[in-house]
Amino acid sequence: MTNQATFETEGIVKLYASAEQLQKPEETILSILGDRLKNMTMLDLGVGGGRTTAHFAHRVHEYVAVDYAHNMIEACKRKFPALAAHQAFKVCDARSMPMFTDRAFDFILFSFNGLDYLSHEDRIKALREIKRLGKPGGYFCFSSHNLNSDIEHSCRIAWTPNPVKLAYRVGRYGLFKLVTRNVKAVRRRSDFAVINDGAHHFRSRTYYIKPQAQIDQLTGLGFTNIRLFSLSDGRELTDRSAMATSTDSWLYYLCGI
Repeated sequence: MTNQATFETEGIVKLYASAEQLQKPEETILSILGDRLKNMTMLDLGVGGGRTTAHFAHRVHEYVAVDYAHNMIEACKRKFPALAAHQAFKVCDARSMPMFTDRAFDFILFSFNGLDYLSHEDRIKALREIKRLGKPGGYFCFSSHNLNSDIEHSCRIAWTPNPVKLAYRVGRYGLFKLVTRNVKAVRRRSDFAVINDGAHHFRSRTYYIKPQAQIDQLTGLGFTNIRLFSLSDGRELTDRSAMATSTDSWLYYLCGI
């Protein structure tokens, strides 16, 4: 099953549609942008089930949300009918968005690691397309999995007296150890990797990248003033040592367009 097909499945759509809270770095970035949002045209890219919609749509001058999963967009329309009536939700692929003109948006958000469910080549295509759509002086914010995190030990067996549930958890743990057995070697030889980390019941392959490599990737594509934020507490990581030693599962990036 492809990553895109996974995001169309009923269970995953329900999971994403039920999420409502911002993550800590999103709260920090919302505070940084502050009153400037009221004058901004925003693209909420990879909106999923609309987790970020309730926090941003009423704060910006104009709000547009897209996702490449049709069922995610349908979930958003049911959840936010007033916005749906104004055509705020659209099915669209981040790799190619010809429906939007150059320099159309002041603020582009690609939250909850949506960028990480593309291949490396498609990731670069999406970033170039985002750069095309952003206004000079605007902002691009996204999160991405951290290759320096403790991927291979992130799965644990939670005890339960229910033998069926326990057997499932033990089996899942065994499968997780199998698919992540080469992570340490991958981390040593590469700055990024696409890994089956157990996400979405092992149906997805996820892009992981080291923070400095992500900065270099963005710089090479013309993004500027790149700032990093910790998932664990939302604080900004202001020096290279903190970036290199961060073991957050993913980090948030805010950069200029």
